[in-house]
Amino acid sequence: KTKIVSILLIVAFAVSSVQVMAQQGRQMRKERAEKRVEKREFRKERMQELLNLSDEQKEQIKKLRLEHQKEMLQFRNKLGEHRAKLQTLRTADKADMKAIDKLVDDMAELRAKQMKLKLRHEQDVRALLTDEQKIIFDTHKKQRKHKRSAQRSGRGERMRLHN
Repeated sequence: KTKIVSILLIVAFAVSSVQVMAQQGRQMRKERAEKRVEKREFRKERMQELLNLSDEQKEQIKKLRLEHQKEMLQFRNKLGEHRAKLQTLRTADKADMKAIDKLVDDMAELRAKQMKLKLRHEQDVRALLTDEQKIIFDTHKKQRKHKRSAQRSGRGERMRLHN
């Protein structure tokens, strides 16, 4: 009888531990998403300050950004669907390599379209800027790209050290 009670207590503890860990994982993902949004908002505000945008420019850029976000959401959703389908195909007992190849090609095409859309948006924003603002915009973009690249290479180095 004591063994049964002990086993039940252990099982109850294990189940509650799993639930707590799952809840913590959801909370951490939510916090990371909130931080990304805050960071994006901060960068937007910082860029507006650096460029000293007029109210009209701010409004036009806001409209462009909203339209761009709507279009990008469609690509992200489609890529998410493709990733899920790819996971299903990859884990099948007999992988259909033709279907996998087609899906990978479709995903590459979507990513290319997504990149073109992003670059078009960037050019649309640049078209609203004065020559001086373009210099600041381009310089700041280049610095951010360089910083991200350095962070990625540092992250890769850390990962190699841990493996």
